[in-house]
Amino acid sequence: MKLNQPDELQQLIRGGESVTLEFKQTISHPEKIAKTLVAFANTRGGKLIIGINDRKEIVGIDPEEEKYALLIAASKYCYPAVQLHCIEAELDDKIVLIAEIAPSSIAHFYLKDSTALPRFYIREDNQNKLLIR
Repeated sequence: MKLNQPDELQQLIRGGESVTLEFKQTISHPEKIAKTLVAFANTRGGKLIIGINDRKEIVGIDPEEEKYALLIAASKYCYPAVQLHCIEAELDDKIVLIAEIAPSSIAHFYLKDSTALPRFYIREDNQNKLLIR
């Protein structure tokens, strides 16, 4: 699926969040979004669409600001760094950013945060779940 096709992107949004899809209005805290990046990488991969609120409304974003926040999240708070592929798309005259995260062959990505303890996450349904190791 080419996610820069407006009709296909609208259909994806209408389907709602899932094990491989999450919406964010903006990325205000890179440390928090890193949990989702790790969970996607450790499960089946996924798409994070930024510029969509909880009611599935397109609010739009400044793509450069959001790309920078994603870069911080993926490189500073994820170990190893999660690789992202970002696509900008226009819907209803607003820009959204689609970050695609590839799945890993083994669950080895973890969250590095202020606790200094590695925390491994996976994706279940539309939520990130901490793996107890």
